Amino acid sequence: MRKVRTVSGATAVQIADKTGGKYRIVEHLGSAHTPEDLATFVEAGKAKLRDPAQATLDFDTAEKPRTTAAIVKYSRAGIRIDVIRSEYTKLGFDTVDR
Repeated sequence: MRKVRTVSGATAVQIADKTGGKYRIVEHLGSAHTPEDLATFVEAGKAKLRDPAQATLDFDTAEKPRTTAAIVKYSRAGIRIDVIRSEYTKLGFDTVDR
């Protein structure tokens, strides 16, 4: 979903697909002239994009006070590789049947 300023000064709310660096408008939800209109169109877009079978995660941090900043001290792609290799072995894909 994207919000785009129109020539008239309104905010167009659209469901779009970005492929190869280009946007393709899937559906135009409306042009908002007030914050209330914008909120209505955004909620409508979220409802259309929401898969009822998929659980949602709450990323709204505006209401939750942050006590300390998160600091990443170490990151290694090898950890992911180790986990994948371990699961691969558990499933028996590391053996060759002769």
